[in-house]
Amino acid sequence: MKTNMRFGIGALLTAMLLLSMAFVPAVSASTDTSKEQQMPDELKQWIEDTTIDEKTKLWRQEQTKLWEQNHTVNVTLTKVYRYEKGNLEIKEIYAGEDIEARFGVKDLTSVRKIPVDSKVSQSISLDGEIFSLEEGNEKIIVTEKTSIMTTLGEPFQWWLLGYEYPRWTWKKVVYNIYEAKDPINIAW
Repeated sequence: MKTNMRFGIGALLTAMLLLSMAFVPAVSASTDTSKEQQMPDELKQWIEDTTIDEKTKLWRQEQTKLWEQNHTVNVTLTKVYRYEKGNLEIKEIYAGEDIEARFGVKDLTSVRKIPVDSKVSQSISLDGEIFSLEEGNEKIIVTEKTSIMTTLGEPFQWWLLGYEYPRWTWKKVVYNIYEAKDPINIAW
């Protein structure tokens, strides 16, 4: 009986030891990539510099500039902010000769309504100016600007030029027309 008990305890301890050997590496495994495990920026830049020749870099830059020039428009952007019935309405109107020539319409108008509780805040900041949340209050801001705009069917095809990530973020203006916003400056 004592021998059977010793054998049972020994078998149990051996099984626990084998199981712990199997689980410890799995528990210790981590998907976290700390800075020490990532490729240093200098090495990434060296790889880019040594694997892509100057001719390819210049070609990429020329293609990008050409596409930008073909999609650059001068616009008059009118933003109308209006507070009414608990909503802040933001109407953006893109207009100008370039809009008409490029897209065949007189202007591009988009409207957004954002619920804003005037009991929580009596005013908000719009382009650095205070806008009072009073019923019927309206503010109009007109800006002349140059912008890169395209349709959904004519995107900047960064993947064909050998880039590893898109060049800009895009804002949908209206329908299938988009405006380039901020450049993307990250390692993809």
